[in-house]
Amino acid sequence: LNISAISLVLGEYAAPMGTGAALILLACGLFLWLQKDVRLSASVSFVVTCALIAFLFPRQVGVNGVDIALRLQCVRDELLTGAMLFSAVFLINEPYTCAHHRMGRILYGVLVGVVSMGFRYYGVYETGVCFAVLAVNSISAWIDRTEVRLYRLLNYLPASGAGKEAAE
Repeated sequence: LNISAISLVLGEYAAPMGTGAALILLACGLFLWLQKDVRLSASVSFVVTCALIAFLFPRQVGVNGVDIALRLQCVRDELLTGAMLFSAVFLINEPYTCAHHRMGRILYGVLVGVVSMGFRYYGVYETGVCFAVLAVNSISAWIDRTEVRLYRLLNYLPASGAGKEAAE
């Protein structure tokens, strides 16, 4: 992109409605976090996953070798364009569709990051993160159930019904 970093942060470029001003989106996310309406585990894991994929596998032509500055510019361009930050603040933390346990939220964020970068790399929509959220939402309850089962296995906790029978 031929847009300066300040223009990207302030939203002085053509972007989907509501997704351009990164500074305002980050302020909204900070407000929601301070109000205890969102937890950062899903959002941070989503953003870190997207940043790692953009750094390791840049989409821009001519980025080969170990030019760190150019790779970091690719990360900046991926995170500050499209609906990545908007989704990290508002869509991923939806309490009814996100996983409820901490490790489940981290896995949820990583999966949404991988799927959304797949949509961005191989799809035609820069806002493919919305489709990724819908796809991963379909397994968020399964992630929660699996995490509870793994926690019981690792900590040797009886199932909820077994403790009741033992007490009788």
